[in-house]
Order: sequence, then C-alpha cells, then structure tokens
Amino acid sequence: MIYLDNAATTKPKKEVIEAMMPYLTDYYGNPSAIYQFAGEAKAAIENARESCARLIGAKASAIHFTSGGTESDNWALVQAVRLNPDKKHIIIIRIEHHAILHTAQALRLEGSEVTVLGVDERGRINPKDIEDAIRPDTALISVMTANNEIGTIEPIEEIGRIAHEHGVLFHTDAVQAFGQIPLDVNKLNDRIEIINGLLKAMEDIDNIIKEPPGNELDQDIIHPDNCWDKSCKKCHIF
Repeated sequence: MIYLDNAATTKPKKEVIEAMMPYLTDYYGNPSAIYQFAGEAKAAIENARESCARLIGAKASAIHFTSGGTESDNWALVQAVRLNPDKKHIIIIRIEHHAILHTAQALRLEGSEVTVLGVDERGRINPKDIEDAIRPDTALISVMTANNEIGTIEPIEEIGRIAHEHGVLFHTDAVQAFGQIPLDVNKLNDRIEIINGLLKAMEDIDNIIKEPPGNELDQDIIHPDNCWDKSCKKCHIF
C-alpha cells in the first residue's frame, strides 16, 4: 500500500517512538505532581516546549500543548471572541479546515458575525480583501498558513501586518506548515496565535503558540440562527 494521507495523520518515526518509550514505561508520573518520579516527565515536557519554541522563534513560555489541531483552533477562536465582548466580528476564508469553519459557525449561532472571504483559482486570499473586510468590531482574523487539500501557502506575513496595523488579533492554523516551511512568529506581528502539528510525532499531540495579545458580511451565512440543516444552501460552506 502507498499511503498518501500524511496531511491528515502520519506514522510516527522510529526515533520518536524510541524517545517516547521511557515516558510510557518508566517515567509515567503526573508531570504536575511534586515528587521526583513525576519530575522526569515534567522535565521532558519543558524540553519539548523549548524545542518547539526554537523552531519558530517563539518564547517557550508561550507554548501550550493541546490534544490536537481541532482543539487548538477551537480554543483560539472562542477565546478571541469571549475576551473581547464588545467585538463580535470574525474574518475567515472559505477554504479553512472544518476545525475553523465549524467553530465559526458555532460562534455565529452565539451572536458573532462571520465574514467568509473567497479565494482565487489557486486557493490564495488577496490581503486587500482582508483589509477591506475589517470593521471597528472585528475581533479576529483567521487565515490558514498552508491548505491541507491543495497545499496553497497563504500570505500570512502580509495579513499579519494588516491585522497589526488595525489592532485586530490574528490567528493562523499552521498545522500543515509547521516543520515543513520556515515559520518565524517575529515576522508576523505581536498579536498572534498560531497552531502547529503533524511532524511524524505521536498522534493527537499539538501545540498552540500564544503571543500577547469594506466587504459586507458574507451573504451565505445571513439566515436564522437556529439553522443546522446540512442541506441548507446557505450553510454549505460549513
């Protein structure tokens, strides 16, 4: 069999399994505990945190491990809105992963407004469209770094600059890019959350990097808040 679905999940490399084994068999203590046995697990986690931080130029203290990209995306979008109760507008692009699309749908049903921008024939968003969609109540811009289906790399540095200039929090789902192409959070802006994963490591391990924190609303999603009908033509993007 030729496996061609590594963008979804990957087989752990032998080196990864060997590195993990001591913590699955010998040093399996609770890393939050205070006894020495648990300290071994705690040290391993902190070493991993520092390694991830160095890979993208972030501070180790800004790295938070989660169960996977979906949880990280959910956390980023939900908290961006809830931490800014006076701002209920979110900007995303149409080809985002469902972890973003479904979370945006849920937030819309809670009262947020979501602008869903289209992309060109290659799947690339025009940064000018992002800037034109920003409103005074925009809480978050979320644009993936690299698409998981067609591999398009979005202009996140330019989008990050636009978000910074307008004082809007910027989030990027970088699951498909982390470890594959150079990423430096310092080149984006000082208001970013970034998602990472899929490095031939153990499955369902992800991390979220948290640095301190025009167009009319897309007509496809202006309809009753109680609509969860999968056949609804106005909900098809979710």
